[in-house]
Amino acid sequence: MNEAASFRPSRTIPPSFALWLVPILLLFAAVRPAAAQQAPRATATLSENRVAAGDPVEYRIEVNGARTASRPAEILVEGLTITPTGQSSSFSYQPGTGLVASVTYIYQIETTKPGTFVIPEQQFAAGGTSVRANAVQLTVTGSGQGGGAAEKETFYFAELIIPKKSAYIGEAIPIEIRCYFSPRVRFEPDMNPILKGEGFTVQKFTEPQQDTVEVQGQPFSVIIYKSSLVPLKAGPLSIGPVEFNCIVVVPRPRPRGRSNDPFSDPFFRDPFGSFAIQKRVEIKSELVALEVLPLPPGAPPSFSGAIGQFTIEAGVDPRQANVGDPLTMRLTINGRGNFDRINAPSPADANGWRVYPASGKFKPEDNVKMRGAKTFEQIIVPLDRRPATPRYEFSFLDPATGAYRTLAAEPIPLQLGGGTAPTPTPVPAAGSAPVAQTPVPSPTPAPLAVDILHIRTDGPGGGSFRALQRSPWFWTVQALALGLLLGLGARVWWRQRPSGLAARAALARRTREEDLLRTLRAAGTTRGAFHEAAARLAQVRAAARSGAAPETLDARDVIRFCDLSGSEGAGVETIFRQRDELAFSGSSSTEAMPSEGRREIIELLENLAREPVRK
Repeated sequence: MNEAASFRPSRTIPPSFALWLVPILLLFAAVRPAAAQQAPRATATLSENRVAAGDPVEYRIEVNGARTASRPAEILVEGLTITPTGQSSSFSYQPGTGLVASVTYIYQIETTKPGTFVIPEQQFAAGGTSVRANAVQLTVTGSGQGGGAAEKETFYFAELIIPKKSAYIGEAIPIEIRCYFSPRVRFEPDMNPILKGEGFTVQKFTEPQQDTVEVQGQPFSVIIYKSSLVPLKAGPLSIGPVEFNCIVVVPRPRPRGRSNDPFSDPFFRDPFGSFAIQKRVEIKSELVALEVLPLPPGAPPSFSGAIGQFTIEAGVDPRQANVGDPLTMRLTINGRGNFDRINAPSPADANGWRVYPASGKFKPEDNVKMRGAKTFEQIIVPLDRRPATPRYEFSFLDPATGAYRTLAAEPIPLQLGGGTAPTPTPVPAAGSAPVAQTPVPSPTPAPLAVDILHIRTDGPGGGSFRALQRSPWFWTVQALALGLLLGLGARVWWRQRPSGLAARAALARRTREEDLLRTLRAAGTTRGAFHEAAARLAQVRAAARSGAAPETLDARDVIRFCDLSGSEGAGVETIFRQRDELAFSGSSSTEAMPSEGRREIIELLENLAREPVRK
């Protein structure tokens, strides 16, 4: 048998493989001649040749005849910001040429001011040769005048809402900041909004809430921030604008002059998402005018700056006690207004009572802390037998009527025992016969016992009775007890001698001062804890000069005992005032104390320690 005829292949080629191989070979043959026959060329285009300032524009460089190219790294045109955003590749069939590869480089142009701008020719390498893209011209008009096009679509805007047109100095006003976004926009807030302006203070914004609303028939997603505003001076006040930084992804404008072919839309031409533009924007609101009124004259003595609508409730515990026993007076003020300006009510008449400073606690009922209840607890001690607690008064300004109102917590009945209250003596009515006095019999003394027996000494143990004081061990125990008592007395005397007491008091004071200073210098100390420690340190150092108990001293006592004046005295008053405000309102007592304010207060308190004692 012939050797060639005896050869048999180990495997046969399946017919399906031939069906795939033929198109691949034809495609390779079509692409190779196209690359050899057509030189690469570049074309630059704009999505819009005339736009309004602020509108985004798409700039494209399309390279035909090459699969890749070295895009221009940086395109600089004064007045325009040109940023690369993506690229896409495609193949197209051309009669007589075959399949032609192309690559498109996409840029975003941000327009900020009107004018006529020319993007020059761009030269770069493509397909092993150098290509040149043509120059294009862009006209930017004033806002809202772009190329005679339809009205510009609104993708986002901000709004400041203040429910009142006028308010009093110190009145708390609820405000809302709303940021609207079109459903066609994806957004990511960068930070909380900033409210510009002077002559007012703003509380910390609440956590944002998101909702969906309609504006002029168009749906919008809205982010809502809430807070409260307090004007500080009378007269016209401009509130705002609101500034809100945000990252948005907006749709790129559809290029003009393109056919209605759906595949010419950027969504289909840019499969990697280059049909949208991502950028950082600053959204601003309009100004809001507010007329601030001065406080009306004739404020009651119990008015401390509270403005709003309030009620008052009172309670005492216990109601049954003795003269000199402490009673806890509890006063609760409910309502809506500026609770940070509400101080503890004082008794209208404190005669017959010893009254101690009150402590306050605020419980808010809304997220802007304008509605709630503020409770004060005060220790009062009756000095004699009183039928009821003192009468308390609380005054506030009602902004709805512009008039002051005074609320009274009426006295609460008490049952007090002890004291020196005299027992009333009955007095006979006029013209009546005298009442005969019945003599009170004197108590008869009990008869003395007459059957006392002598102590027997003939007990079962025998012997005779011996007095205890005649026993030796009795005097030994007494001597030991006396020695122990004298030793304890000597030890107490030694510890209580003047020099020892002063040394221990000085050591305790220094330890307390060091603990308070550590709290003041700690970076994470909150504002509430910082001002509480600062006030206590001032009390301790003033007490060292006066000999008084530190907790009984207020700001005026510290200034007087430390002989302060000018800025130092004002600084001490500010420490005590801010401590009370933070303790009463609780609005920002959990925020960390700023470093600048910490240094100033610590320096002031250290100066108190270095000041010599002034007689």
